[in-house]
Amino acid sequence: MPTQTAIPSSPTRITLSELDRQARIELLNRRLADAADLYSQSKQAHWNVRGPELFQLPELFDRWRRRCFPFIDLIAEWKSRGKRGQSMFSGLNSQNPSSGPRAGVEAPPARARTIVGQWRRCALVLLLPVCGIGDIQTTTQTMSADVSPNGKLSLPASIDLQSPDTRFGSLAGNLTLSYWARTSDSGGGSVTVQATSEFSPAGGPSVSAVSFTCSGATLGAGCSGSQFLATTTQTSLVSLPGGACTGGGGVCSAQEPNTVLLTFAVLSRPGYKTGTYSAQMTVTISTM
Repeated sequence: MPTQTAIPSSPTRITLSELDRQARIELLNRRLADAADLYSQSKQAHWNVRGPELFQLPELFDRWRRRCFPFIDLIAEWKSRGKRGQSMFSGLNSQNPSSGPRAGVEAPPARARTIVGQWRRCALVLLLPVCGIGDIQTTTQTMSADVSPNGKLSLPASIDLQSPDTRFGSLAGNLTLSYWARTSDSGGGSVTVQATSEFSPAGGPSVSAVSFTCSGATLGAGCSGSQFLATTTQTSLVSLPGGACTGGGGVCSAQEPNTVLLTFAVLSRPGYKTGTYSAQMTVTISTM
């Protein structure tokens, strides 16, 4: 191998010693020679293929040649000159001859193996995957969205039952229940109420004596007639059909949220002690 005399590098702000810089410049110039030699040999192989690989190998070699060319410029300008070294390549008669074997006049399979070996070396040195054979693949992905039946409720924190006058009669109060619902075509749903505790303290009305009516349901059918609270069972407020949904119009309710007006009442008997009594009730929406 010919002996090369190192050319002093130009002044630079890179904080590498002169020895380190010269070593890197020499390595990069050798890789430049490898890349240029590979470019030339790929074209020579493209021109000289014979035999059964006449149609496949020329296309392969030409594709390699096209992919290698940008890196000749990359190594020479960005790498070598970036370290203020001088690019030593001047064609196939480079002062930095290629470190790879020459394709020469080998038979097509042997020439292919020679060039493939040089491509592997090029990929390892540059660490750039595009130096190899490129490819583009397109695939599709299915995106699924599972929409399930669902329901939501909103109501005031409490309801006060009061008498409209001082005479014995009914203690009554109104409650507007807001709800959102979506049911499947083959399903349905309901909004129910259940008393979970008795009035306390003792001496006042009983929850089983509390009646209620449902009016103006904007989605589904409100309860019919007068109903009574119970502590052991859930009593229906609204029945929801299959395929029902809140908002959006069309097959759905145009109103959002949906509402129903509940009116509660209990008789104010003379035997009740004066005072304030409270009880708990639970409202539930279920959808299928």
